[in-house]
Amino acid sequence: MNIVVVGSGAMGLLFLKQLKPKSEVHLKHRRFEDVHSSYMFTDINGLTSEIHYKTSDQSFLRTADIILICVKSFHIKDVILDIEHLVSPTSIIILMHNGMGVVEELSLEKISKNPIYTMLSTQAARKLSPKHLRHTGLGINQIGNVVNPISDSKIESILNNLSSADITFEFTQDISLQQWKKLSINCAINALTAINDVANGDLSAPQYDELIEKVTREVVTVAQLEGASLNLADLLHTIKTVIHNTSANSSSMREDVLNKRRTEVEYINGYIHKLGVKHGYLTPSNTQLFEQIKNIEACY
Repeated sequence: MNIVVVGSGAMGLLFLKQLKPKSEVHLKHRRFEDVHSSYMFTDINGLTSEIHYKTSDQSFLRTADIILICVKSFHIKDVILDIEHLVSPTSIIILMHNGMGVVEELSLEKISKNPIYTMLSTQAARKLSPKHLRHTGLGINQIGNVVNPISDSKIESILNNLSSADITFEFTQDISLQQWKKLSINCAINALTAINDVANGDLSAPQYDELIEKVTREVVTVAQLEGASLNLADLLHTIKTVIHNTSANSSSMREDVLNKRRTEVEYINGYIHKLGVKHGYLTPSNTQLFEQIKNIEACY
């Protein structure tokens, strides 16, 4: 199977490494090129090795069975417009990004005729340097359809073939509900770690409990207004578990702020704020975090 991974961030490089044993995997940079490169990879047990790979040119992109796009939410449209006229109409495009709202914002069904799926991952990785990646958290990868679906049996067969000892994929019919659950975790953790410059585990301190609950309660209400049913108590338990299990991790939003990069807050707390405005429901906690992050970005 031929796979193109778009994006050389932490998750893009992680999937490149994990998919290589069973597929021909090339990495696409911003420009098409056919070169060999490598990076250092430290696995979950602390063992380091060198990963060699090829970058994708246009000819390989045309042969891709799967195009896995691992970029920031606000870059997805540009990526799809860049490659849409080059890919086979049967190529499966898989989007992996933080937050929600990309599909509605971009009208992807009008941009592309390809089967487009989205992926949620509970894995974690961190770039120690531009050429050194560390795998920091194990997890599963859930995939569900966004637009232009293929048969469930076909996508399940593909995901089974991609799965290995290093990586597991699962197909889910209720990807939207899973996105809401993932969004609630990101709303509670990402902005708080970025604003306070703390690791995930520091949010277990009692001083954050009230705000985390308020943020999550707003997400539950907005989700209900959008037709999704979430349980507040279950979400708060999950958030505490994630904070504990990823205690040493630095959230992607915190890393973006530390490196003076644009964050995805518009698609996380900002998405809740936007839907609150749409439904006439105030979301003061999420709105406050959204505005604080945007103010930090404005001061870069």
